[in-house]
Amino acid sequence: MVITLNQLREKMKEIDWEVDSDTLDEASPLRDQGLDSLDMVTLFFFIEETFSVKISDSDSTHLASLRDIAEYLKSR
Repeated sequence: MVITLNQLREKMKEIDWEVDSDTLDEASPLRDQGLDSLDMVTLFFFIEETFSVKISDSDSTHLASLRDIAEYLKSR
């Protein structure tokens, strides 16, 4: 699956949360940018539904930044 960081950011705008995906740094860990564990679970569920992928628990521990997530989706 080919998805760009911009496409990921645009899709993330559909999530009902307090996060502004346009302000997230692509390389920094999302937790360091204010996302808590509930936000991360919400994000992973959203990605699974939106992009028809299954993110295993072991994979999710390695998905810390937007860049990590985009690379992960490219590998699927």
